[in-house]
Amino acid sequence: MDEPVVIAEAGMHFTPAAMDEPVVIAEAGMHYTPDDIIQKFGSRMTPFEHDELTRYKRIYYFKIRQPSHSSFSAVHDFISPHYKLVQDEHLAYRYQFLSVLGAGAYGRVIRCLDHKHKREVAVKMLQHESYTKPYHSEMEVQMLKALQSKEKNNNYVIKLLNTFTFRGHFSLVLELLTGDLRQQLKLAPTAFTLPEAKVYVRSILKALQKLKNKKIIHGDLKLVSEYNGLQRH
Repeated sequence: MDEPVVIAEAGMHFTPAAMDEPVVIAEAGMHYTPDDIIQKFGSRMTPFEHDELTRYKRIYYFKIRQPSHSSFSAVHDFISPHYKLVQDEHLAYRYQFLSVLGAGAYGRVIRCLDHKHKREVAVKMLQHESYTKPYHSEMEVQMLKALQSKEKNNNYVIKLLNTFTFRGHFSLVLELLTGDLRQQLKLAPTAFTLPEAKVYVRSILKALQKLKNKKIIHGDLKLVSEYNGLQRH
């Protein structure tokens, strides 16, 4: 899923002003190396971060924690099933956490800015691997990949953009949609008109037909699960 990236010499992206900022953001089509980050911020990073950073070849976004978050174990408690998010922190040195969109039994969906492609995305971050079974995430990815389509007007199945594991939490990167049907009903001054209702019902039926063709059963069909794929970000 990765696209070609222009590789720069170590440190060449940094400007004098940027070097003094606690946030590093790569320009479009470019990235930093671990050496770039360690050279500037190494003295402010924990041993854990030093070791972790070396496992990534390309750094698109990095944020130094504020003094109030100086204790790494206090912020990132690996014992808790859910990852403890900090506003604007990085996930996998690429995604900037912006807000929580929703939560479920097995994880949370958060809004992030993907600094590689400069677009907002939805990231479904599952519970820590010690609380989940590997086949749960593997099955979800397999199903989503099976449902992906190259059809020109395929607005009825959410698009899977990427996957990654960060600090023990498997995550799926999905396209960011505007909301679910329940929210749309609350915003509507009156009930949907018949033509509007037909658009939604047709999309749901097409998705269900695709599930049937792939021999997949939807076990949680409800208004909040059906996203408005007609208005994409």
